[in-house]
Amino acid sequence: MNPQSAASADLMAAALGYARRGLPVFPCKVDKKPFPKSGFKEASTDPTQIEAWWKEHPNALIGIKTGVDSDLYVIDVDIKHVDGFPAFKKMPRRSKGSGWQ
Repeated sequence: MNPQSAASADLMAAALGYARRGLPVFPCKVDKKPFPKSGFKEASTDPTQIEAWWKEHPNALIGIKTGVDSDLYVIDVDIKHVDGFPAFKKMPRRSKGSGWQ
């Protein structure tokens, strides 16, 4: 197996692994834009769908749908025009493991 196809197989295996853990995945381009027409809304845990996507796009990056469907949430702190970290540090927090207020 050449290095390119090994990397492709690793990407598919990783996507399938996330899906087995209940995380809905979808293939993304290098610019992080989803390959599926409806974007992250088509994210799936169905192995047949995931295999079809990665056969069509073998070098696709792995996107994971965030929010209620995966119980994963992302905070993007921008620093381009204003340093967002001071505001982030001031955000109220609950005790460890209980989420944000």
